[in-house]
Amino acid sequence: CRISNAIIDNNVSIPPHTEIGYDLELDRARGFTVTPEGVVVVPKSYRF
Repeated sequence: CRISNAIIDNNVSIPPHTEIGYDLELDRARGFTVTPEGVVVVPKSYRF
């Protein structure tokens, strides 16, 4: 995984080769919250 500028809540399993925080439009499309500062928030129990 590659993770940058992210807050990941409990019970989230991230598959191999997943990137979070590098493509903010993709992160938004996944349903993550992206703050104006570019911090990505992955909600509790999110399933990829």
